[in-house]
Amino acid sequence: MELYNAGVEIDYILTQYADMPEAESQRLTELKIHLYNQSYELYRAAVLTDQNDSLNYDPHTFAMCCNNLARELNFKQAYQEAITIVNEGIAQRKFMVILLNRMYIYMSAGMHENAIADGKELLREYSEEMDFVTLISTIDGVCLSHADIDQYSGMLYWADQGLELYQSVDPGDSVLQEEEVVRCVTNFYISKSKAMSMLGLEVNNSEDAEQADSLLENMPDNPSLMISRGETFAREKQWEKALECYDQVVHFGLEKGMARTVQVALYNRGYVLEAQMKDSEAALESFEQSIGHGNKDFWCYYWAVHSAYHLTENEKAVYYGTIAISLLAEQKEVKDDIAAELYEHIGTSLIDMGQYTEAVKNLEISLKLFYNRITEDNLKIAKAKAKEPTGFFRKFFGG
Repeated sequence: MELYNAGVEIDYILTQYADMPEAESQRLTELKIHLYNQSYELYRAAVLTDQNDSLNYDPHTFAMCCNNLARELNFKQAYQEAITIVNEGIAQRKFMVILLNRMYIYMSAGMHENAIADGKELLREYSEEMDFVTLISTIDGVCLSHADIDQYSGMLYWADQGLELYQSVDPGDSVLQEEEVVRCVTNFYISKSKAMSMLGLEVNNSEDAEQADSLLENMPDNPSLMISRGETFAREKQWEKALECYDQVVHFGLEKGMARTVQVALYNRGYVLEAQMKDSEAALESFEQSIGHGNKDFWCYYWAVHSAYHLTENEKAVYYGTIAISLLAEQKEVKDDIAAELYEHIGTSLIDMGQYTEAVKNLEISLKLFYNRITEDNLKIAKAKAKEPTGFFRKFFGG
C-alpha cells in the first residue's frame, strides 16, 4: 500500500506544480511509474497467484494500481501493455474511473469499436455518478470513435446527444466555459456537420442559426458557438460574415488557451478564402497559422499545398505536400485523385525549382494514381529537362 500511495502523492505534486522544471518533472514521473509498477507486481502476486498473502491481498487497491499504471503506459504509447494491465484490474473490480480509462486507451490504440462499447457501458451504468464534464467528455469519446471508423449514423446520433446535453444546462452556468466542455461542443458541431454531409442529409440553416444566436446572447465569447454560427453563414454563402465569426473564434480562443478551437477556426477561415473567395494569399496565411498552432490534420496540409501552388510558392508547396503525403496512409476517405493531385503539385513545383529528377518521380506516381493530361505534359517537360547536360558539361558542349 505504501508504494502505491507514494505514487499517488507524486502524481498530486506533479499536478499541483505543473510549471516545475522539465527535468524535475521527468524525474518525478519516472519515479511515479516505478512505484506504480512495484506495487502492481506486489499486489498481482497476492491477488492472482498467492491468495494466502493476507497482507497484500487487496483486489480493490490492485484494480486502482492497474488503473494508474495503465494510464501512464497509455501516455507512453505502450497500448497493448496498458490494455493487458487495465483488464487485469477490471477483472477484480469494475468502477467508473477504470472503465473510462480503458475507453481512452482503446481510443489511443485505434481500437474504436472497443472504445464505443466501453463508452456505451459507462453511459448506461455510471451516468448518474458522473459530473457534467465527465459526462460530456464520455459522449464525445463515443462520437469521435464512430467518426474514426466512418460510422456516420452513430457519429450524428452521439453529436446530437452531446449538443442536447449541452443545451440542457443553464446558459449562465460557468461549467459551459470550461475548456474541456468547449472542446467537446466544438467537436459535436463539426461531427454533426460532417456526418450530415456524408449521409446526404439536408442541413436546416435557419434552425441552426437561430439556435446559435440564442445561445450567443448569453455567451457572446463562446468560441464553439461562434464556430457553429460561422458554419451556418458559410452554408448560406455569406462569406464575409463567416470570416468575421472565425476571426472572433481565434481572438477568444487565444485568450482562453483553446488550441484545438483556434486550429479549427483558422482552417475554416482558410478554406473559405481559398475554395470560395479564391484569395490564395490570405488562405495560405490562415492554413499556416493553423499548422503553427498545432494542427496536424491532413486536410489542412492539403489546402496549404493548394494555396501555395496557386501562388507559385514552390518551396512551400513541396514542403506541405510532402507532409500531406506522409499522412495519406491514415486517411481512409481520401481517393486516388486527391493523392495524385498532391504528387502533381509537388512535381510541377519541383520543375520550377530546377529539380527535374525528383519532379519526374512525383509526376510518374501521380499518373499511376489518376490520369491527367496536364500531369502527362508536365512529366514530358520534366523528363526532357532531366536529360539536358548541366554544369561543366553544358559549358563544354556549348549548351
